[in-house]
Amino acid sequence: MTTNLPVGSLTVADGISILPALKLVPALEPFKAAATDLEAQGERAVIDSDETYQKGSDFLTVCDQQWRQLEDLRKATKGPVDDYAKFIQTLFLPIQGRFLAVKDGMRARMLAYQKAAEARRLEAERKVREAQEAAALELADQAAKGGNTAVADAILEAATAAPPARAPVRKIGGSNTFGRSTHIAETWQGRIVEPMEALKAIVAGQLPITLIEWRQVELNAVARQVKVEGIFRGLKVEKVEGLRQR
Repeated sequence: MTTNLPVGSLTVADGISILPALKLVPALEPFKAAATDLEAQGERAVIDSDETYQKGSDFLTVCDQQWRQLEDLRKATKGPVDDYAKFIQTLFLPIQGRFLAVKDGMRARMLAYQKAAEARRLEAERKVREAQEAAALELADQAAKGGNTAVADAILEAATAAPPARAPVRKIGGSNTFGRSTHIAETWQGRIVEPMEALKAIVAGQLPITLIEWRQVELNAVARQVKVEGIFRGLKVEKVEGLRQR
């Protein structure tokens, strides 16, 4: 079975040819027939002697050969498609990148304006609060000079207990000409900087155990080192047997 693209490939770019789906289907028919034949042989097979065991080994080899030939065709078919996809990316991404860059620039300016507006609002709150405190002190001082210390104390106590002055939050913008609003959105992100402390917190139930990602490749590596079935430090080690051809 050839690994080159069948006749009928379509050139889509300089040096890139892909196989249309209608041309690909006939190319797969021999493999479908081979798979059907091997399935039938596999259902009829009985391994009950050294001779039939050897035939079973031959059968596995034929399956591998068919699979590899089909895989070669798949790669030969998909490779140009991937190349074409990369070619398309080189056409689109630079232009899209310009949109994203100018968008980020505008966002930075808008965010700076939002922060400046918030700073002005907080400054206005501070001035209002200082004015209220100054007025309360003046009234209390006048009451004290008039000999009414109880009133003076009450004024100071009321000024202390009063909620802090707040300037009204100024909404910026609203819906734009496209019916969409733009505002500052806050989010929170976490990352591990002290792994052992995080592990201690997980063991203590202070952090969720789902923060740990159990990688099967690493688990298998530990099992290969232990090579004894059973529980090893919380890891269940099992021996899995299977046929392998060399």
